[in-house]
Amino acid sequence: MIKQYKNHPLIQVTLGPHAPYTVNDAQFERVVKMAQENNVKIHLHLHETAAEVESGLKETNQRPFARMEKLGVINPNLIAVHCTHLTDGEIASLAKHGCSVAHCPESNAKLASGYCPVPKLVQQGTNVCLGTDGAASNNDLDMFVEMRTSALFGKLHEFN
Repeated sequence: MIKQYKNHPLIQVTLGPHAPYTVNDAQFERVVKMAQENNVKIHLHLHETAAEVESGLKETNQRPFARMEKLGVINPNLIAVHCTHLTDGEIASLAKHGCSVAHCPESNAKLASGYCPVPKLVQQGTNVCLGTDGAASNNDLDMFVEMRTSALFGKLHEFN
């Protein structure tokens, strides 16, 4: 599929290992290699919930972000989705490595999973874009609603 659409003007193939808690290290190593060899993006849910971070700490004795960094997933091909539980060091690392972050405010609100620190990410130079996540955690998948919600949440967090 990557080869079939490599030069297509409207279609871009992206590798999508779901999240650190559903993919093992060997699979991540294969994904990173394939992304580098084919110059394609990696779409990964990362630090979506506090429970994900806590579980990663219990299972691997490290935060999921640190594990992804060690495996080479934190690189310019990464689109990290959610990122609601980042440390300042992780924010700096995303910027340093040229990663992008997909902010999904409606999904994060519906699941009460946290708030993506968009202002800090942008101040560090990280590319932040909007996403909807999926139908299971977003009632309408409406990008205009995402824009509005993002603007409102941004004001709430900056001026509170």
